[in-house]
Amino acid sequence: MSNEMRIRRDRSALSDGSLFGRRRRGIAPWKIFAWVTMMGVLGIVIWQFNTIQPQILAMVNISATATPVAQVYWKTAELAYWRGDLKTAIANYREAVKQQPKNVDLLYELSRMLIYHSYDDRRNATDIATYEIDPSSKQQVLVDGALYWAQKAIEVAPNNPRAYTINCFALLTDGNKLEDAGRSCVHAVDLNPNDSESHAYLSATNTASLEEYKKAAEINPQLEFPYFNLAYFAIGTEQYSIAIAAYDRVLSMDKVSVKAYTRLCETYYRMGETELAKDNCSQAIDLDKEYTAAYKWYGQVLYTRRDYEDAITNFETCAKQEMADTSIAPDDRLTECWYLRGLSWYLLGDCDKAMAVFTELLGWPTHDANAIKFTQRGINSCASTYPGYLTPTPVPTAITPPAWRCCRSVDR
Repeated sequence: MSNEMRIRRDRSALSDGSLFGRRRRGIAPWKIFAWVTMMGVLGIVIWQFNTIQPQILAMVNISATATPVAQVYWKTAELAYWRGDLKTAIANYREAVKQQPKNVDLLYELSRMLIYHSYDDRRNATDIATYEIDPSSKQQVLVDGALYWAQKAIEVAPNNPRAYTINCFALLTDGNKLEDAGRSCVHAVDLNPNDSESHAYLSATNTASLEEYKKAAEINPQLEFPYFNLAYFAIGTEQYSIAIAAYDRVLSMDKVSVKAYTRLCETYYRMGETELAKDNCSQAIDLDKEYTAAYKWYGQVLYTRRDYEDAITNFETCAKQEMADTSIAPDDRLTECWYLRGLSWYLLGDCDKAMAVFTELLGWPTHDANAIKFTQRGINSCASTYPGYLTPTPVPTAITPPAWRCCRSVDR
């Protein structure tokens, strides 16, 4: 075959690029340098965007817009609250407040969420007020909690009624400063007479009638707080059907409210409906096995039903959780978990264990009149039944229990 008939690939149009364009060439060095430089500048701009943005905008006489991050946190917090996820709501409101520390509405919501979370359990008491020791003054200073953020709201907006409203709510929940709470609510009402929440909280600072509690609950049907106060007042006056309706209302808004189930258990127990009480306490424990008050009430229900073995199991769990929580002072412990446990052991014929429980209870100070009375009764019963037992250190005389207060939310 002649050379003319062969395909010369080294001379083809495909080899030199002449078929579809110019002959291939290498990339010019200056293009590589320009590309690297451009990427470097872009990287610096992205890295320092928050610093560069205001300067660039100022050059063209445009002010920097507020970062949308706070709004995202705010919306996420609201959605979490309506789902009943208070922990997520609190976390997101905290982040939003970091972005906008002078936004009274955000400070209001953060404080409110902390208050609601404190209602769930005494373990959350620091949500109301968290203190630290100031190294210089050696005094306690408020560093976090609903009271702290409410006071911040007043500092940044001393003429804003919502700031005083949430401060009133925080003081009211704290329970030790009812007069201060009343003054804060009165000031909020003076600034805005049409604020329903300040009226609701103000009614709780005084000894209100049942109708006033009902009215406070009806002002904003989405708030759980007035329903708990209404039910608590109703139980104190033995109007149990009203209390049950109030707790059912809470559960219609928050189907996993451990506190509502526990309070229903208490209500049915006081009515003598021990089967219904048992069901509600069991539901509360299933939802939160760390909720101490549920074990206490469940133990009382079982004790009343003479199921002493299971009552002891619940009282022991209650007592262990009470002792493990160092934030609970001895005088604030749920003493039923001791003296009813001791009486249960006595009724089962085991005074060794009963006396051990009674002795433990007498080892720390308590002003609970029932604890003193029933512990004394249990010790005397063991001593009379089994002559070998001697009454230990004399039991202090029972004192008059403190007056019942409608507005203090205590998980007992």
